[in-house]
Amino acid sequence: MCIKIAIADKYEVVRVGLKKTIEDYSKNIEIVKEASYASEILEFAKNSTADIYLLDILLPDLNGVILIKKLLKINSKSKIIVYTILDDPYLIEEIFINGAKGFLLKSDPTKQIIYAINEVYKGNYYISPGISGPIIEKLIFNGIKKHKHSFKLTLREIEVLQLICDGLSDKEIAAYFKISVNTVHVHKNHIMKKLNVHNVARLVRYAIKTKLIIL
Repeated sequence: MCIKIAIADKYEVVRVGLKKTIEDYSKNIEIVKEASYASEILEFAKNSTADIYLLDILLPDLNGVILIKKLLKINSKSKIIVYTILDDPYLIEEIFINGAKGFLLKSDPTKQIIYAINEVYKGNYYISPGISGPIIEKLIFNGIKKHKHSFKLTLREIEVLQLICDGLSDKEIAAYFKISVNTVHVHKNHIMKKLNVHNVARLVRYAIKTKLIIL
């Protein structure tokens, strides 16, 4: 059994170090793709396969939640582990709700990384010991159960949300996507309804707090 891994991190030194660490420590794991941009990983996913995607959430060209959604749209069986320095509980809940199977901190030791890869490969969830105390575990897994069959933001809604937080007007967002202003209003209303916020200021604060968007 050889587990094929695709790695995405904007820093080459992280990718090289992670690859060497994993391949030196485990003989059943092969790194089949390294990428610094989300677009590279998405292109790879369209033409090749990896058993697990090991992704930094803060890639230069795309919000990590959107990347998870797009990978799962290409292949719903993709198994994704987020590998990051961020330990925000709202972010952790969000990535699991949107389909990730594992969460690792970059401070985790090699044995934890290898263990996480093997657990996720077997179909289990994995959360870094650095953040998986009882309160955080309850937050995450209750969130997964609660939102499993609920309506979540679509890719387009997250993209619209990103532009709202970037300060674009409804007219500018409409021009960007080549859609009508009325359609932008519909997207905005759907976003606020799904996130249970009632004005743009609160929407922006929520998106920043939960790291739904990249600033």
